[in-house]
Amino acid sequence: MADGPVKSNPETLPDGLKAINDLIRTIAPEGLESKALPPVHLWKPGITTDIGMEIRRDGSWWHEGTKFTRTKLVKLFARILRVDDDGETYLVTPHEKVIVHVEDAPFLAVRVDRAGDAGPGQTLVFTTNLDDFVIAGPENRLDVRFDPETGEPSPYLRVRANLLAKLTRPTFYELADMAVPSDDDPSAWGVWSRGVFFPWDRPVRSGPTMDTYTGLDDFLARARTRLDPLTGPERLAEGGDLEMLSPDQIHSIRRAGVLIGIKPAPEGATVILTERPQTMAKHPGQVAFPGGKVDPTDHDEVAAAVREAEEEVGLPEASCSPIGRGAPYYTGSGFRIVPVIAVVPPGFEAVPEPGEVDEAFETPLDYLMTPANHLRKSACWQGETRIYYEMPYGGHRIWGVTAGIIRNLYRTLYA
Repeated sequence: MADGPVKSNPETLPDGLKAINDLIRTIAPEGLESKALPPVHLWKPGITTDIGMEIRRDGSWWHEGTKFTRTKLVKLFARILRVDDDGETYLVTPHEKVIVHVEDAPFLAVRVDRAGDAGPGQTLVFTTNLDDFVIAGPENRLDVRFDPETGEPSPYLRVRANLLAKLTRPTFYELADMAVPSDDDPSAWGVWSRGVFFPWDRPVRSGPTMDTYTGLDDFLARARTRLDPLTGPERLAEGGDLEMLSPDQIHSIRRAGVLIGIKPAPEGATVILTERPQTMAKHPGQVAFPGGKVDPTDHDEVAAAVREAEEEVGLPEASCSPIGRGAPYYTGSGFRIVPVIAVVPPGFEAVPEPGEVDEAFETPLDYLMTPANHLRKSACWQGETRIYYEMPYGGHRIWGVTAGIIRNLYRTLYA
């Protein structure tokens, strides 16, 4: 292989690109369609090189700043990945090891399917971003690690040997919905697969009482202690479609804020939502919170959310009482949305702004904070199966980003 970095696109494979060419000829002399897993655990190469290979947090593969776009080539290289005793990840051939710089885990688990009845008899089958199937069980264990500072969970699945797949956020949410209490300790939760109980390092939720909306006072008390404050550093983990965005898209992300306006009422608090006009070029007819992108005159996302609420539904800034920020939500359209939870006057009546809002309506807060109303759906988008939430109410279809933000708020406050 080459002694140093090769300044060339790794996917064009010119004659002079020995580093990549040699790898391919060694791994699969029959071509990129090879299916077999080479016996990398038996190989003991004496040469180690670094040609600038990396696997980023989103699962994408890169060589010296150039992204691999040919899936067959990535799948081919993934077959010779190995983690050695030094903790480093390598592409391994019988003669040489190539260092791979892995930002988090080399694989992503993008889907989970359950076979059998819930409990010890069930089997969980995970699909990776490279279309491998992994059955959780005695040989392929699940492990949930928690950040010591933020408490945020990071779930991983053993794919083979010491190689791990990190569960994407939607996949982990699906898994958490399958969680049951441990037979030995009812306060500890986890999931079963192939007769093995995989506990979380600590409970993701501590029992049914944590899942129940009990009223506005309790909701606001939780919000004041569990949401991010209106100013200062963010503590809550970013979510949404973050994993589907490229580093370039994340670098050019546009900031936005939306207002989750909570309106107290004797019969039960409600949340103000809007429906976009059918004539709009983007997302016509969809349900959304009042809000929009951060303008140059806005100090931050909180200011943008409050300003947009006044413009879209006539909520005076002086009447709006923000109490905290929810987890940032990335969208596939390139926005990083910060939800701002606020209390609005009990007597407020929304006045839709023509052209921006076709209708403003209210949905009971207890309905939105009841997980049984969070319907999981799936759809094929850009060749991939995507999981999303839908919360139909009163003839309105609350789904997509808006439902995802609601689901995240529920998890922040009650899970």
